[in-house]
Parts: sequence; C-alpha cells; structure tokens
Amino acid sequence: MPGKHMTEYANLSIRVNSQGVKQAERELKSLESQSERTERSATSLGDAVGAAGGAIAAYFTAQAAIAVVNTADAFNLLQARVKRLADSSEDAAAKYGELTRISIDAGTDLKTVVQLWENLDQTLSELGKSDDEIIQLTETLQKLGVVGGSSTEEMSNAMQQFGQAMAGGILRAEEFNSIIENTPEVARAMARGMGMSMGEMRQAMLDGQLTADKVFDSLISQVGATNEDFAKMPRTVKQAFNSLITSSGNALAEINNLTGATNGLVSIIDLLSESITRAANELDYLTAGFNEVANIDNLVSARKAVDEVRVELVELEEQLSSLKSGGEGLVIFSDTDQTIKEIEEKINQLRERETALVKRI
Repeated sequence: MPGKHMTEYANLSIRVNSQGVKQAERELKSLESQSERTERSATSLGDAVGAAGGAIAAYFTAQAAIAVVNTADAFNLLQARVKRLADSSEDAAAKYGELTRISIDAGTDLKTVVQLWENLDQTLSELGKSDDEIIQLTETLQKLGVVGGSSTEEMSNAMQQFGQAMAGGILRAEEFNSIIENTPEVARAMARGMGMSMGEMRQAMLDGQLTADKVFDSLISQVGATNEDFAKMPRTVKQAFNSLITSSGNALAEINNLTGATNGLVSIIDLLSESITRAANELDYLTAGFNEVANIDNLVSARKAVDEVRVELVELEEQLSSLKSGGEGLVIFSDTDQTIKEIEEKINQLRERETALVKRI
C-alpha cells in the first residue's frame, strides 16, 4: 500500500505542478503585455509635456494681457471720477491733465492725488474757492508730504482725514492728530501760515478755531516756501517709479480706448480656456504615464517571481518523475500529505503575489 499511496501523491503533485507552470506562463505573458503598454506610455510623455508647456505659456501671456487691461481700466476710472465733477469734457481733460502733472512732478500715486482733489473740490467750491486754488492746494499738500518723508500709505491716511475736516468745515482732534502723525510737514506749514507755534495751533484746534477757510488760507500762503523746499529734495527711485506708473497707465488707457483691447481680451480668455481644457486632458494622460513608468520596477520583480515559480515547479516535477520511476535520487518526505499541503500553499502564495503586482500595474 505504500507504493499506491506514493503513486497517488506523485499524480497529485504532477497535476498541481503542471497547472502551476501553465498559470505562471499565462501571467508572464500578461506582464509582458503590460510592459509594452508602459513603454508606449513613456514614449508619449514628451508630447504631453509639450502640450502642457504650451498651455502654461498661454496662461502667463493672458495674465500679462489682463494686467495691462486692468491698469487701463483703473486709469479710465480715475478720468471718469474727475469728469464727474467737471463742467465739461474739456474742463475734465484740463483738470485731469493738471492732476497727472502733480503726480508726475511730485512722484506720488495718481489715485491718491485724484482722491484728495475730489474731497477738496466738492467742499472748497462751496466756500468760493477757484479751480486753480484747489489744484494749487492739492499740489502743495502732495509736495509737503514728499518734503516730510511721508509714505504713500501715510499720505493717503492723512489726506483722507484732511478732506473730512474740510468737508466738516472745521479741523477737529481726530483729523488734527492724523495730520500730525502721518504728515507732520503739513502741520508745520499750517502753523507757519497762521503765525503760530505747534502748541498754539493745537490749542486753537481745541478751541474750535481751525475752520476750513483758515486752514486753506494758511496752506496757500506757504506755496512759495513749499516749492523751494521741494526743489531741494533729491529725486528718489520710488518717485521716479510712481511717475512711470502714472505716465504708462495713462498711455495704456488711451490705447485701450482707441483699440478696444478689452473686447479683444475676451477672445483671448476664451481661447485660453479651451487650451487649458485640452492641456488638462493631456496632463491626466501624462500622470497615468508617470505612474506606469514608476511601476516598471514592479514589472521586473514580477517577472523574477514568475521565474522562481517555474524553477521550483520544474524541480518538483523532476523529483516526482524520479519517484514514479523507482525512487532513485528522490528526496524522501516523512509526511507525504503534509508535504503536498505545504507545496500547494507555497504555489498559492506565489500566485497571489504575482496577481497583486499585476493589479498595482
């Protein structure tokens, strides 16, 4: 009966091992097919990168175009704000030209200049001040800010408070303190124009004596002295840059009005949107290609695993063949059933490993 038992063992092992070899060969072919697809994907990466690069270049080109049109729109808005308070188109053009000159000469932000002029014009016109006087006060305040070394932000904050004071008809504590803190040179010019010390002017403010008329007259009296002090100041890079922005912004606004660049930008944005959509599809394919390339090492490992299975199965077949022919050279197993079970488990483990690798690919 031992012979019959070993014959059954041999038949079972041969059947298991033969199936294992066939299965390994099928999985090897599957891995080779996957490898070919990976190589084709890797070859297409260059085209995908090129498409993505083109879309990115188009994006930055459109961003530059948008920045240009936004700048033009911003300067057109400033012109519209001046026109709103002007008597006619010719008057608006003249006033805007003067405000532009102030911005360029003083090297200050045109938006800040226009905002200050707006506040002053609406208030001082009611007090009987002329357009030229209001322009003159606007310029003097800008130059005093430069002489005193006030930043653009400080100048903006102080002039907002100054405009509120003129609109209210009297300079109160909050506006007074803001002017002293942000534009001290303006406060000193006011004191000189009133013939007061800073302490005396503060007391006059507390007594409610700093009316809009009095503040206006004090600063207008200091126009000559302010121009002399301003002429002594060195031209800074910041001033030159602000002047450049003002000049180029107005030029862009004019070009935009003449050419209708804003309408053209709409077409550019639509074309860019289509390009980005196509590029997004290419990038999805590119990502998949990178993932496949990254798994090439897994393919190599999987092939190696299949080879190991085939070698081991061949060895088992040789041993079983020796057993069937009489046992010469056979490695004797002490527990045949247990050995069969171990062999089957090992084959199953190897197959599971191969399957897992293929799925990851």
